[in-house]
Amino acid sequence: IFSLAEQVSSASQAIADGSSSQAASTEETSASLEEISSMTSVNANSATTADSLIRSTSQLIADGNSSMNRLIQAMEGIATASDKTLIVVKTIDSIAFQTNLLALNAAVEAARAGEAGAGFAVVADEVRNLAMNAAQSARETNHLISETVEKIKEGQVIAKTTAQTFSSIVENSSKVGGLVSEIALACRQQATGMGQISQAMNEIDAVTQSNVALAEESAAIATDMSNQAEKVNDNIGHLSTIVGSA
Repeated sequence: IFSLAEQVSSASQAIADGSSSQAASTEETSASLEEISSMTSVNANSATTADSLIRSTSQLIADGNSSMNRLIQAMEGIATASDKTLIVVKTIDSIAFQTNLLALNAAVEAARAGEAGAGFAVVADEVRNLAMNAAQSARETNHLISETVEKIKEGQVIAKTTAQTFSSIVENSSKVGGLVSEIALACRQQATGMGQISQAMNEIDAVTQSNVALAEESAAIATDMSNQAEKVNDNIGHLSTIVGSA
C-alpha cells in the first residue's frame, strides 16, 4: 500500500508540475495572441481609413475630370462661335471694300458733274473714308479673333491631354481602391479570427488552471495517503514483532 501510495503521489506531483508548465505556456501564448490580435485590429483600422481616403480622393479626381470635360466642351463652343464671328467679319470687310468702290465711283461721277456734283463728292469722300476705316477695323478684328482661335485650339489640346491623364488617374485609383478594400476586408477577417483564437486560448488557460488546481489537490491527497500508509506499515511492523515474541 505504501509503495502504491508513493507511486500515486509521485504521479500526481508530475501531473501538477506538467500542468503548471502547460498553464505558463498557455498564458504566454494567450498574451502573444492578444498582442497580435491588437496589432491586426490596428492594421484593419488603418486599412479602412486608407480605403476611405482613396475613395474620397478618387471622387475628387472624378469631379475634376468631369469639370475638365465641361471645360473642353465650353472651349469647343467658343471656337465654333469664333469661327462664325470670323465669317461675319470677313463679310463686313467685303461690304466695306464694295462700299469703298462705290464711294470711289461716286466721287468720280461727282467730279464729272462739276459744281453740281461738289456736294456729292464730299459725301462720297466721307463714305469712302468710313468704308476704309470699317475695313481696317474688320481686318484687325479678324486678326485678333484668329489669334484667339489658335489659343483656344492650343488650350483644347492641353485640356484633352489633362482629361486623359485624369481618366488614367481615376482608373488607377479605382484599382488601388479595390486592392485596399480587399486588404481592409482581409484585415478585419484576420482580426475576427485572432479574437476567436484568443478567446479559445483564454478558455484553454482557464481549463489548464483548473487542471493544475485539481492535480495539486490530488498530489496533496496522495501525499496524505502515503503518510497514512507509512503509519499503517509501521503499525504492522510493531504487530509482527509482538506476535513473534509471543
